[in-house]
Amino acid sequence: MDQLTEKEAVSLALALVGVATAAVDGGTDARDASDRGFVELVDRLCDVPLTERQASVIETIGTASAALTAGLGSAVAVEHGCDVQHVLGLAAQAVLDQSPNGGSPAR
Repeated sequence: MDQLTEKEAVSLALALVGVATAAVDGGTDARDASDRGFVELVDRLCDVPLTERQASVIETIGTASAALTAGLGSAVAVEHGCDVQHVLGLAAQAVLDQSPNGGSPAR
């Protein structure tokens, strides 16, 4: 995979926030779907299809990154007295605001 475009980087960042949101919400089905979506996104960005092992590693990395994002989001939420979902929503909006298409969702 060559260097990511800004649009691809935005898609990856939003996917990680999505996995973090699913982790915070506690829904196993939502978390599993988010993990699969993250792996599928990385697979689409690669020049060749991912092997089963690569997909497993990507899923593990995505889950770990999302756990860090959720943990940091929770810390910020506690500090500011709001819900972690609100913080993660703001994180997603910040990613969109910095995207090349000026806040429109990356597709």
